[in-house]
Formats: sequence, structure tokens, C-alpha cells
Amino acid sequence: MTGAPVDATLQLMQIIFFYALWSAGIVTIWDKIRHDFPALENALQTKLPWLIRKPLICGLCLSYWVSLFLVLGTAPQVPLSFVSGNAILGLWFMWFVTGFMAWAFFAVVLALHHVIHFLDEKISHHHS
Repeated sequence: MTGAPVDATLQLMQIIFFYALWSAGIVTIWDKIRHDFPALENALQTKLPWLIRKPLICGLCLSYWVSLFLVLGTAPQVPLSFVSGNAILGLWFMWFVTGFMAWAFFAVVLALHHVIHFLDEKISHHHS
């Protein structure tokens, strides 16, 4: 016994989850590229003004910026008036939930990467 509001809410949750995963993937790839190329890291640190540099280096900031562009890019296809009938408030809510989830996914991936690297180092030192 599901109604239209339940279906719309489930669809919106699926969209937010998908956007968060997509944003986290983009941020993770950017973070790995940035760390793999020291010249790029140096250029970001020295050649860009703080206002541009900060979002490109901070995982939290970049998660929110990427999620904002995803939400704004698809806003016409998503019903955003679910928060008190206000589309602007719905857009803001969707952006912040998506950005937070993207940052959380990115943090989990980063933590897993560090744990795997630590365990790999520990095993390789143990066997040598």
C-alpha cells in the first residue's frame, strides 16, 4: 500500500544516494591525481589564489562543490518542492544532504585506503 508521496520520497532518496556516490567518486579520483603528481600539488599550493585553491585541496569543500554542480545540473528533472512546497529550500536541502553523504563516502574510501596501505606495509616488513 504505497502512495505517490512515498514513491516520490524513495525516488528522491535514490537520486541523492546516486549523486553522493558520484560526487565521492569524482573527489576520490581528484584526490588521487593530486597526490600522484607532485608538480600539480605544488602548482595548486603556489600558483592559485586561496579562494580557488581551498576547494581544490579540501575534500569536504570539493565534495560540496561537486554535489552542488550535480544538483544544479539536474534540478529541472528532480521535484524539489518536497520541503514545505518551497523549491529553493528543497534545492538547498538536497545539496547539503548530497554533499555530506559524498564527504562521508570519500572519508570512508580514504580511511580504507590508509588501512590497506598500513597493513600492506606491515605485512611486507614482517615477511622480509
